[in-house]
Amino acid sequence: IFADFTEVLPALSGMSQTTPVLGGPLVSWKVFWLFVLPVLVTAVFLFSIIGPWYVSSGLGGIILLYLVIEVTIILFFKNHFQLWALQRPENLLARLLLPPVEIVDSISAGNTNNAMITYRNWGTNFCASGQVWLGSHADVTKAVQNPQGRSFWLGEHPLLPSSLPQGESGRCVFLLSLSSKAAGGTGDHEAFRKCMVDTLLGEASVARESDAISQQLMEQCAEDFMKQDAGFDFYYGADGGNQSFWTKYLHHVLFGLDIQDKEVMSILNAFYTGQLGLMHYLDPMGHFFSQHEKIAKVADLYETSPAFSNFEVKTEYNNMTAKELALLMSSIIRIAGVQGSRMLTWFCTSGVKYGNLQIDARTVWDSLDLEDEDEVLRYILEVARLSPPVTVSHHVATEPFSCEIAKRTYSFPKGTKVAIPLVFANIDPNVWGEDVWEFNHNRPGLKENHTGFNSVNGLGPRECPGKGLVLRSMVRLLQAIFSTLVASLTSHAAFLNKSGEERRNEFRLLRKFLARSQVDEELALRIQRFLEHAHALTKEVVDEIQVPLLRLLSKPLWRELRYAMYKHTLGEIGFVRSLSRCSVSDDLNSDATRQLSQALSQRLLAAGDTIFESGSMALDAYFLVKPSVYILGQLRQPVSDRWVAEMGLWCPWLHLGELVTTEASVNVRLQVEKFSECLRRSWALLQLAQHYAAKFVQVMNETVTITDIWQCPASLGGDPNLWHTPTELIVVGKARVSPIPQ
Repeated sequence: IFADFTEVLPALSGMSQTTPVLGGPLVSWKVFWLFVLPVLVTAVFLFSIIGPWYVSSGLGGIILLYLVIEVTIILFFKNHFQLWALQRPENLLARLLLPPVEIVDSISAGNTNNAMITYRNWGTNFCASGQVWLGSHADVTKAVQNPQGRSFWLGEHPLLPSSLPQGESGRCVFLLSLSSKAAGGTGDHEAFRKCMVDTLLGEASVARESDAISQQLMEQCAEDFMKQDAGFDFYYGADGGNQSFWTKYLHHVLFGLDIQDKEVMSILNAFYTGQLGLMHYLDPMGHFFSQHEKIAKVADLYETSPAFSNFEVKTEYNNMTAKELALLMSSIIRIAGVQGSRMLTWFCTSGVKYGNLQIDARTVWDSLDLEDEDEVLRYILEVARLSPPVTVSHHVATEPFSCEIAKRTYSFPKGTKVAIPLVFANIDPNVWGEDVWEFNHNRPGLKENHTGFNSVNGLGPRECPGKGLVLRSMVRLLQAIFSTLVASLTSHAAFLNKSGEERRNEFRLLRKFLARSQVDEELALRIQRFLEHAHALTKEVVDEIQVPLLRLLSKPLWRELRYAMYKHTLGEIGFVRSLSRCSVSDDLNSDATRQLSQALSQRLLAAGDTIFESGSMALDAYFLVKPSVYILGQLRQPVSDRWVAEMGLWCPWLHLGELVTTEASVNVRLQVEKFSECLRRSWALLQLAQHYAAKFVQVMNETVTITDIWQCPASLGGDPNLWHTPTELIVVGKARVSPIPQ
């Protein structure tokens, strides 16, 4: 009913763009969603209201039983069931139960890791995703080197015909779904492929592969690769990196588009970034993720590109139009160009252990001759052998055939969908030897036996047309990345050598100074050890003074920076903590932290340094980043990750004990005078601080024992609006202590 008239005419003459597949669902997905499902739901609903209850219950029970059977098959018997069903494509149960099973199975069957699990359980041959998988190198070679019947499938996954590129006449122009002429096709595949190659893969595109723009793109990609240590998302980020490189590079090389044009890149990125563009072509996802509008804009770009400037409709191209070629290329670049190239770059450069690639391939880089393009190419091919970007292809059997599955022979009829698992052929020990699982880019026969581009030894009518472009570009890209990496390492090594020499000179000069100044040996040793600790610490901690660029910041940005640096530290002060806990506005709380951050500074200390001594006036409060020890008489109390001597902020205070560092560290210091100055800049903060000081000193007076490391209870504060200002001095022993007048 829903067949397109243009599909019917070739079939009547014995020729068709696609090869018919036996069996299939009882109804199409379109009929199911638009007719069958609504009718069933309506029937169950109506009979539950106005009809006999047993009718609606019966219908509901049948639907539930069907779902239970499907789930059971998918979870426990999917391969066994498909083996049975594919031998009987016209069987009613097969047509009723197989379509959902093959759809669900196709979602994950082509994943290399999942495919290898099935491979280990069944061997090279089995049934999955509604197809018979024949995975020996001999079977794959036979399949890719001979004419193929094709249907609306992309490897292991069904395609949505209405989402595929179609010409003005309605004919499908999607190469991957068109049968070879020798396999019963109309000849469209050969004609359209020739049109694509002649138009887009000629001398002009080859010249653009190595022009200044391409070179610049590769250098930028290499620089982006080096940014990963700084947190740059090279592989998945939308701004720069792997995705951006291949989108720009392929459109520059193939079409000559102006990739500097923001409008052009906006149109391209809208379709090629993310996975929605890929979902558009797959069944049933294409029903929900239609991208026709975006594809039309991309096709318009292609039609007006320099590559199409001399396009002519020719008989040898089966009268393919510019619009048809543009639509075809949008699908090819989305499904294969950007997707496959991006994955290949990921496998070659990320160190990921994926599929049969179980080593970090980057460990081989040191052994590669970067100037030898053939060796770099072999590295790429070996990576792709073990972890191919394209796991599986497909064809439709044009004759009945038999094969061995799990040590038994099974027969399948003409019209059976057959998967071509390229990944299995690349690990066939009969071809690759006993070291098939090992990474060896110098293995014999690597180029000749590789099946990664839908051909073997360069032979195959359906070899990827862009194979040469991708491999040449990958070689250049890896050379650019390797060169940038080597240059970075060389520069870093030179810097380390220079830094080491400078350090030796500085300490040599120090020893000479101490000797001429007649400093005794013990003191000289202490000074030298301190400076050694301090020098090592400065390598770990980058102070703001060491970053000259920060001097260019505006005052507002400078305050924002200091706020970000010390926000956590200030949040540990009782006053700031109470503000965040009580009913003051968020703006006031944030303003307090921003103001007080200006009063903080860092102090470099060596192990054994004294931070303060007993009897000295408390002019600072300290936040201890690394452990220190507080000494008061016989008391030796370890202290770290907290504020010490906070009471000096709220009242005059003499240190009772001594605080000594136990290791070299950078601690944060809050100066009392600057603290007061910051509070005086805000009347609201000043009032709150005065009230808090009163409560703080009150609690101090009520506490039996107080030392320099005493901290006010976290419960101090309540609602700042209820704090009161003291009118009398508070007596502590014989001393009269009151809050510092702010």
